[in-house]
Amino acid sequence: MLSNFNSEGIENSIDNAFQGIPIVPQERSYILQFLTSKDYSEHSVKAILFDLKKFLQYFTTANQEPFDSQRVTAMDMMGFRRELRQKRQQAVSTVNRALVSVRRYLDWLADQGVLTANIGKTVKELKRQRPAPKGLERAEVRKLMREIELRNDKRSQAIFSLFLHTGCRVSDLVQIQTQDICISDRTGSV
Repeated sequence: MLSNFNSEGIENSIDNAFQGIPIVPQERSYILQFLTSKDYSEHSVKAILFDLKKFLQYFTTANQEPFDSQRVTAMDMMGFRRELRQKRQQAVSTVNRALVSVRRYLDWLADQGVLTANIGKTVKELKRQRPAPKGLERAEVRKLMREIELRNDKRSQAIFSLFLHTGCRVSDLVQIQTQDICISDRTGSV
């Protein structure tokens, strides 16, 4: 925790973050209480405020009314998620972090009795898709195989051919035993 970041610093950050965004009067107080109720670092406070600002801007623009947490619906949360991902084309992790920040705030409001329930819990985060492993370009494969052929290295040729034609993992290749290999005139298997 950064020692010089106290409730006064948080108040100033709130004023700066929500400047020009119409919110109902008690909302600023709720946000201040929420941020000071936890032992958040200065960086966490700034990240949460950044995410809340995005949500408040979305809410006030979409609904043409001042932000009031008691008027947040599941439709607002889903629209916010769609806005960030599809229109702003933000990364899945960025969208999910924003949803978590808003959900934490709404959860805190529900714990305080301000809201009857946290409507944010009904909206799921986006699934993260791991990118496919990057393969070698044709020119790179050709260069590698040519070098192996020029060196007349049969072992390397067998290893790289197996990688190239099967897509096996290094760990699979390392564990291959002689009895795992079956080669005949026209076929072969590992």
